[in-house]
Amino acid sequence: MSISLPKPNRHARALVALLASFLAGCASSDSPRSQTPRTFAPPLASAARIAPGQLTPTEPRIDAVVGRPLIIPVRVNTPNVPAELSCRLDDGRLLRARLRHVVVEPQLAPTWLPGTGPWTISDSRASTPAPNAAALDILVVSMPIDAVGQGLWLADERLELHWLPFPQRLARGLKAKKLDLGPRAVKIGSEPQTRALLAPESLNPLRRWRARLATVGLEVPSEPGADQPASGDLLTDPLLEDWANLVQERWLIGLLRLRAVDSPLAEDLLEALTATAKAPAVGRIPVWPTDPADLDRLLSLLLVGDRPGPRELELIRLWTRERPTAAAWVIDDAGPTDLSTGAAVSSVGFLNLSPSRTLAWVQRDGRAAEADLKPIDPWSFARIDARPDPLPATKPSTPATLHLSSWARPEPIASLPIAVPDQGLRVGPLLPDWTLTSLLAGSPAPADAAHTTAALVFKDNDTSRSPSGWSIFIECAVPVSGEANPVSRDDRVLLFFGAASTASPAIECRPAAQSSSTSPAAPGRWTANVPIPSSAIDSQGVLRLGILRLDPLGRRSAFPRPLLPWDTAPGRVALRLRPSATSPGAAP
Repeated sequence: MSISLPKPNRHARALVALLASFLAGCASSDSPRSQTPRTFAPPLASAARIAPGQLTPTEPRIDAVVGRPLIIPVRVNTPNVPAELSCRLDDGRLLRARLRHVVVEPQLAPTWLPGTGPWTISDSRASTPAPNAAALDILVVSMPIDAVGQGLWLADERLELHWLPFPQRLARGLKAKKLDLGPRAVKIGSEPQTRALLAPESLNPLRRWRARLATVGLEVPSEPGADQPASGDLLTDPLLEDWANLVQERWLIGLLRLRAVDSPLAEDLLEALTATAKAPAVGRIPVWPTDPADLDRLLSLLLVGDRPGPRELELIRLWTRERPTAAAWVIDDAGPTDLSTGAAVSSVGFLNLSPSRTLAWVQRDGRAAEADLKPIDPWSFARIDARPDPLPATKPSTPATLHLSSWARPEPIASLPIAVPDQGLRVGPLLPDWTLTSLLAGSPAPADAAHTTAALVFKDNDTSRSPSGWSIFIECAVPVSGEANPVSRDDRVLLFFGAASTASPAIECRPAAQSSSTSPAAPGRWTANVPIPSSAIDSQGVLRLGILRLDPLGRRSAFPRPLLPWDTAPGRVALRLRPSATSPGAAP
C-alpha cells in the first residue's frame, strides 16, 4: 500500500525557505563549510565565467546582508572583462554578477561636511574621468535568500562572506521598530541652512545612513531586502540606492548589536556619531566624525563575530572618548578701537565639543591678559571679544593663545594697523570657507591655484580717478577651459570698508563692471582697479578692509580670515595709509 502526500503550495514553500534563511542567519559566519563546490546548476547563457586572476577583491572582509545584493569592490587585472559574468556558491549554484565602473566627480566648491561631486555608474571603463575624479570597479552579485552561510567563488578563488543576520531579529529582542537617538543626542531640525549643510551626506550612498540617523532615525525593514522609508532622499541610480541601503543596514545591525550588549555605550556612540552644535541664528550644525577610514574601523568593531566582545567594547569606548573637544578661530582682527591702548578689539570664535559648560578666553603675548572670561555652553558655537592687553603692543601682529578650559591653540592676531609702504602692500591670497575638517585641524584649506584671488593696496597719484589718493588692484585667477574666454560676468568680488559692526555697503567688482575700472579679460584671469573712497579712511589714516569673492560655481574665498559657510561678510584687517608717530611699521 502506498500513501501519497499532498504537495506543499507556494506559500508553504516560501515559508520554509524563509525559516531556513532565518535559522542560517542565526548561525555564525565562521562555521566550517566545504571548500570544494559542487557543480550541478546549469550555466547562465548570457554570462561569461570569471577567469582565474581576472578580478581581485580590494577589501579584506566582505559583509553579506540577508536580502541585499553583494557589492564587492574589485581590481580588474585583465583588459576587456565582460560586464555580464557568473560566479557560484558553495553548493554549486551559478549566480549572475555584473561588473560596474563607478566614477565620483571631484567636488568643486568646499562644503562643511566632506563633499563629493556626482556619482556615475556604467558598464564601460573606457571613458576618461575628469581630473581628480575617483574611480573604482565593483562586482554586483544578486544573492538568493537561501544562500545564507555560504561562500562565493570567483573562478578558483573562494571568498569568505561575513554573513549578517536579518536586523528584525535583533530589533525584536530590543522591542524596537527603529534605531533612534538616545536621550542626550539632539536631532537635526528643519532649518534651511542646516539642511543645506547636510546635503552632501544625503547624496553619498556610503554616508546617507547618517543623515537619516541624525534626522529621523533608522527604520528596521519589515522583511529582507525591503527598502527603507525615505522622504525625498532617494538616489537617482537604482544601484546607488541598493548600495546606500546595504551600507545603512550594516550600521543598523552593528548598532543594534551594541545596544543589546551594552546599552549605555551604545548611547555614547550614537551621540558621537550624530554630534551637532548649536550656532546662533542658524540652528544645529553637524560636527560629527567624518574620516572614512576611522568610521570603517569602527564599523568593523561593531560587526565582528556574532557580537562585540570585551576587547571590541573597550576599543569602541576609546573611540567615543578620543573625539575633538574644542576648536577656535579668529573672526575679525580689527574691530572697534580700544581707547586705552589704541589697538583693535578682535573677535574670536569658539566651538565647545564637550558635554560641559566651559570658560573661554584669549591670552596675548604669552602674558595672562585681563581678557573677559566667557562661559560657552556644551555643544555650541560662540563669539567673544578679545580685548587688547593693558600694555601697548609694539607689533601689528601679536602672538595670542585661544583657550577653552585646558584646550589651547596659538593664533596671531593683527590688532594694530599694518603700515602700507610706498610701493604698496599685497594682501591675500583669499582663503576658502572653513570646513568641519579644516576648522577642527586649526588650519585653513589652501587657496586653489586655478582660483587664486589677491589684491594690492597702493598709493594712486591720479587723484581724478581716486580722490583719496589710494586704490586697490584686484587680480582673480579663472580656471582655463576650452572656451576662448573663460571669464564669467557672474564672477564677483566684494570690498568691505570700515568696522564689521558698521555693516557698511560693499563695493562690488565684476569683469567689465561699470562700478570699477576693469582691464580687458586675459585668458585665465580678470582684474579690476578700484579707488578707495575717502570716507573709508578714518582720521588717523587707517583703512579697515575685508574682501570676499563669489564665483559662478558657488565657491567663496575671503580675506583676512576664512568664513564659516553661514557667515555673510568677512572680518577686517587695519591698514595704515598715512604715517603716524606711533605706527609700528610694516608687518613681518
